[in-house]
Amino acid sequence: MEPVAIAEVGNIAGREITESAGHQQGRKDSALSSGAIGLNVTLQPSAIPMSIKITKEETAEIIPSLQRYFREEWEEELSEMRARFLLDYIVQEIAPFAYNCGIRDAETYFRSRVEELPATCFAEGLTYWHKKKKTR
Repeated sequence: MEPVAIAEVGNIAGREITESAGHQQGRKDSALSSGAIGLNVTLQPSAIPMSIKITKEETAEIIPSLQRYFREEWEEELSEMRARFLLDYIVQEIAPFAYNCGIRDAETYFRSRVEELPATCFAEGLTYWHKKKKTR
């Protein structure tokens, strides 16, 4: 399914956040009720877009979990549509913080590996003549 529109919804940590409309014209209501929409928030630093994508399958797993949470913790029933709106809100407002934390953790990990490169991947230059002298 191709998104119809992209709209700016805010700016977090210097990254422009956009939301995919996620539905085709004329299918908005049926897509919402049938579970055909996956949620997608795109974080766009500079010209390289990064996305937080929740697939239709993941959405289908998350919605019942949200409904159960409300039922068991708050003693309130949450309709599928309200659960989808709540999930959409969480993905737009809260997920970017977790996403950015993951990016920082990955950056820290890869920086430490890059710092180790000279010790693990180093080749001495200008050794031809040293080897030549030893063979004589």
